[in-house]
Amino acid sequence: MREEIRKNLIKKKAFILACLYMSFGMYANSRAMSSKDRNLSYTINNEYSEDDIYFGSCDGYDIYFGSKDELREYVDNDRNICVIDGRRNLNPNYKICHSYRITNEQDMYNILGVILEYDKLYPSKWNRSIDGLQIEWYVHNVCYEMNIFIDRSESVDLDMRDFFIFEDSVLKLIMGK
Repeated sequence: MREEIRKNLIKKKAFILACLYMSFGMYANSRAMSSKDRNLSYTINNEYSEDDIYFGSCDGYDIYFGSKDELREYVDNDRNICVIDGRRNLNPNYKICHSYRITNEQDMYNILGVILEYDKLYPSKWNRSIDGLQIEWYVHNVCYEMNIFIDRSESVDLDMRDFFIFEDSVLKLIMGK
C-alpha cells in the first residue's frame, strides 16, 4: 500500500513537471510563431452529412467523426484520425483516439483546425481555442511518453473542464493573453 502511494506521488510530480516543461516549450514557440501566422492545411469532404463519418483529410491522415462504435473499424489504422464527438455530454468534449501517434506540431495544428471546422458546422456549447487545444494535446503526449497514466494519456480528450486549466491559467500565464 505504501509503495503504491509513493508511485502515485511520483506520477503526480512527473505530471506537474511535464506540464511545466510543455508550458515553457509552448511559450517559446508562441514567441516564434503566433497562431495567426500559421497556415492551416486540410481538405473537407464536401459531400459530408451527419450520416457519414469521413469528414476530411490533412497531412496524409483521413479524419473521421462519430461514436466509439462507429469508429471501431477505423481506429487501428495509423493514417486515420478518429474523433469521438462527445459534445452533448455533461462535460462536452472531443476525444482523439490514439493521439499519442501524432507528434508533429503542424500535423496537430491542422487536425485541430479540422475539428474546429467540424464544430462550426455542428455547433454546441463546446468552445476552445486552437492554442489551448494544442497545449493539452502536448501534455497528453508527454505523459504518454513518460508512462504516466497511459490509459488516460494515449487519447486526448479535449473537454470543457480542461478549458479552465489550460485556457484560463496556463495559456494566459505563459502567453500573456
